[in-house]
Amino acid sequence: MEQVIIQSRPLSNNKIISWFQKIYRNFRFWWNGYSAKHPKEAPFIKKFFFFAVFSNLVSIAQYLLMIFLPDAFSFLGDASWAWPNIPISNAGGTPYVILGDAKGLGYFVAFEIAVLTAQILNFPLQRNLTFKSHGNVYIQALAYFIGWALVSFATSALWGIINVYLIYYNIQFFIGDLLKNLLTGLVSTIVFFFIFLWIFPDYEKVYKRQQARLEKFKNKKYPQAIVQRQEKITSICKKNYELDHSRHQYEKAEQTYDYLADAYERKVRQKEELSKSEDSKIEQIEKVDMEIENRYKEALEGYNDLQEKKKIYEETYKFYFPNSKTKFTQKE
Repeated sequence: MEQVIIQSRPLSNNKIISWFQKIYRNFRFWWNGYSAKHPKEAPFIKKFFFFAVFSNLVSIAQYLLMIFLPDAFSFLGDASWAWPNIPISNAGGTPYVILGDAKGLGYFVAFEIAVLTAQILNFPLQRNLTFKSHGNVYIQALAYFIGWALVSFATSALWGIINVYLIYYNIQFFIGDLLKNLLTGLVSTIVFFFIFLWIFPDYEKVYKRQQARLEKFKNKKYPQAIVQRQEKITSICKKNYELDHSRHQYEKAEQTYDYLADAYERKVRQKEELSKSEDSKIEQIEKVDMEIENRYKEALEGYNDLQEKKKIYEETYKFYFPNSKTKFTQKE
């Protein structure tokens, strides 16, 4: 039987690049070990990390749009515009504003268009890369738009109250601006993350719930039209669950293999260092040799499990999307 070579890709010859590669591999080793020990918490943390990264990237895109977009709507005027603009008596008559901007209606419209554009970019990134959803894209997009509109309005309404008193007590502008960004950014990030968890749900729970509902309709002899409609819904939920489950199992096996392969390579490097050292004892090298053998067996088991899970995922994907091409990272 041919021996499987357990190894990572070689480091770059460039010292700077290889330095970053070592940092990444050390982090990957730690993360894969953490994922193996905490299979429930790790996926949640990973999702939140990518969610935060993509959210900040689209915020940068929004900022870049605001460099030139206000000029395109300058025809709307630069006079202060606000709604509902209600004076607050115990704040010296300072107006309460939810929507609007002191720079005028043109600036406000430009800002809202920039925000909407950022969300249009954010949705496919979160759907396809962070949550890897196979659900109905139109329903999900509509739910996301409604959630975004409600959260944006709610944070603006909350900030409007705070801003009234910041103006009344003559709080310095940069402090108010900092508070606004922290409040809207923090609240939006946390709320939007849970909105995404609702839009892109746990497919196993959804499938089991719809399956139970189908059985209920059949047992209570509901009209055939209702049963058939529920069968279609259950079939879609089953597809989403099987795709998500097989993908998750594949990624889990990939992380486990990476961890085991890294652990094996670290022992190999340890032996190389001991062999070069004049102070090393034969007993030390023999002990490391045994550890290398054990690490290799564990990594080989991880490799075989990875190939099995990869095959299942690929077959599941091809079953539901026969005309689509899949890309898999081959572990050598």
